[in-house]
Amino acid sequence: SRVGIAFPDSVVDLPATTQKDLKDVEWAIANKIDYVAVSFVKNARDLSMLREISSKHGGDIRLIAKIERRTALENIEEILDASDGLMVARGDLGLELPLEKVPLVQKQLIAQANYRGIPVIVATQMLHSMITSTRPTRAEVTDIAFAVMSGADAVMLSEETAIGEHPRKAVEYLGKIAAEADRSFVFDEYKLRLRDADRLTVPDAVAYAACAASIKVSATAIIACTETGTSARLVAKYRPQEPLYGVSTSEAALRRMSLYWGVKPLRIGEPQSHQDELEIALESVKKDGNFPKGSRAVVTGGLSVRSPGATTMLEIKEL
Repeated sequence: SRVGIAFPDSVVDLPATTQKDLKDVEWAIANKIDYVAVSFVKNARDLSMLREISSKHGGDIRLIAKIERRTALENIEEILDASDGLMVARGDLGLELPLEKVPLVQKQLIAQANYRGIPVIVATQMLHSMITSTRPTRAEVTDIAFAVMSGADAVMLSEETAIGEHPRKAVEYLGKIAAEADRSFVFDEYKLRLRDADRLTVPDAVAYAACAASIKVSATAIIACTETGTSARLVAKYRPQEPLYGVSTSEAALRRMSLYWGVKPLRIGEPQSHQDELEIALESVKKDGNFPKGSRAVVTGGLSVRSPGATTMLEIKEL
């Protein structure tokens, strides 16, 4: 019947990936898939195997660790180090843990992913009633808003769109609820993170400085010039209140940045120099946002043009 069986009080020593999974990853690489969500992750080794396969086949797939097992919670630090994002898979977590603990674990996982600056997705039964109903319940609306205001980068539907009777309405409701919750986001809590953050690397320090500078100079936008999406991801970690643009020539980076909190991906033409890149980015953002003349923008990214590199540059420009 292909129905999963849970053993919540047992340690099941099976690999997270099957041979079919490995073939699926090879297919994903060949078809330029951006993200792969890895089920039943227990530790970092479960991710490193897929990372090696991706590298071997010349791929650059980003791995989302689905947190579904008690062992994953016990090894969450190493999983955070090895993954490109988390998914709070509440369905299986609710089988592994007492139900009353799931909301707390969800909030803790969101906070841990936020602190690392990697995207976190909340999934399972977000709008379960809409598999058959045309409207969500009040409890579901509150659940989605709680996830968004806790700091989730994304919320995900499953059965609602896979087998549901009203997939379009479900997506529309999800979007409306998330947008309303976003407008009530408590930015002040995240401004404390600017003050207390561990700036352990130069790129993270530059991202921190970009957000702090945007407040000091009353910038109307932050622009992250990026070839891989990393610069935008690091800035998004600090949840800036100003519009955040991820500017890139890479289609893969633009798609990837769509998952990051608050980032608006914006494609630009091929620059010939760092100065050329700045001018193109500023002009593109000005047109997109219709900002008044003289508005300030904080620009960050790497100094290398059209090649991946560390985030080391920070400038304040007029739009």
